[in-house]
Amino acid sequence: MRRLCWTFIVVALAFVIWGVRLVAADTLTVKAARANVRAGPGTSYEVLMTVRRGATFVMLTTSEGWYRIRLNDRHKGWIAGSIVEVTRDKQVLAVVPQASRGAPGSLYRTSWALVIGISRYQDTRIPSLRYAENDAIAVQARLQALGFPANQIVSLLGAQATRNAIQNTLEALDRRMNKEDRLVVFAAARGVTAKIKGAESGFFLPYDATLERFPPPGERHVTRQPGNALALDTFLTSVSRLQPKHILVALDACFSGFAKQPAVPPSPIEYVNLRRLTTWTKEPVVHLLTAGKAGECTAEHPTYRHGVFTHHLLRGLSGNADSASGNADGLLTFTELLAYVKDRVADDPNTDQDPQYSTQGDGQFLWQLPEVEGGATSPTSLGLISRPDPEAEMWERVKASMDPSDFQDDCRHLGRVGYAGHPESRHGSGRSVCT
Repeated sequence: MRRLCWTFIVVALAFVIWGVRLVAADTLTVKAARANVRAGPGTSYEVLMTVRRGATFVMLTTSEGWYRIRLNDRHKGWIAGSIVEVTRDKQVLAVVPQASRGAPGSLYRTSWALVIGISRYQDTRIPSLRYAENDAIAVQARLQALGFPANQIVSLLGAQATRNAIQNTLEALDRRMNKEDRLVVFAAARGVTAKIKGAESGFFLPYDATLERFPPPGERHVTRQPGNALALDTFLTSVSRLQPKHILVALDACFSGFAKQPAVPPSPIEYVNLRRLTTWTKEPVVHLLTAGKAGECTAEHPTYRHGVFTHHLLRGLSGNADSASGNADGLLTFTELLAYVKDRVADDPNTDQDPQYSTQGDGQFLWQLPEVEGGATSPTSLGLISRPDPEAEMWERVKASMDPSDFQDDCRHLGRVGYAGHPESRHGSGRSVCT
């Protein structure tokens, strides 16, 4: 009787503390557009695979808001209760509310942006760009899809993007922004590096900038400071004094003359846990990401209809940078975006650019990827690819094979001794694929 009483008390506390609802169901259906299945009950555990909305699994047990599920005869995993529906006999018994993820942008009070695109210059000595204004329009659309309110994104295109207009816009925004906000400043335009008395300084060229001579490809510097330009170091200093705690400046232009981080960026595979997330969201930060260094002309390509840098930036912001990191958790960090853009631009055959970056502060600019289907933000259009169980893939190959030795390398890659047959293969021994 005493044991029964204690059991009742424990169950009652679970209801009060965690909002647990008893369910007799043994089937889970994924309700999010995509969901990670992990090795343990928490976001710090390894991602085993990514599944899409509608996937159904047998539920085995629960722990602190996570469900243990059966993946196949030999494998099990854990999935967050916030993104599944629990059912039995096709009747919903419990739906665990998604408490940890709100609408895109909920990590911040609100979001702001200034997007700039300059294809042609008032000073005809500065070469035109073909897609710069298109780049700015596309970035604006991508930011809106990521939860930035349309009325809080200011766009300056072509002749609108004068030096004074850029500075005045940032000052006007600062009067409306808050220390719990985030800000993106994006510009697709020309940039130059001036080398005067041995010192390099990078300059962003607004529409009304003047320049005696634009350096040809391969030439790193000009020897005179451009007129009406924005010195990059001074510009970053003024931007860092704006209200938002997290600021990202992304420039599809090439510079030198600012403080760069080490050549190898930090590992993008940073599993989210409470400690990391607290640091990332609490501490201020200013990130700078540019298309390349001095002497590397900003490249555009007609297939992309964008600058090469902007093309890969847009793909990264569409979710590819999150899935490419090996940690597709729906939370895109600047570190993941940086690694993705640097790798893709460096490997792109249409350019010879090496994106540069700098970071001031210990925070991390974050994006919560939208969980909707259809349109530009559907998982399919974002290129978010499921990561199935590697042995499940292997079984499909085994079924059609006549040679067991074909799979020795696969087994070694999986950390197993070797091939042992599969009951559905033509030569199966009734045991698992790998021993």
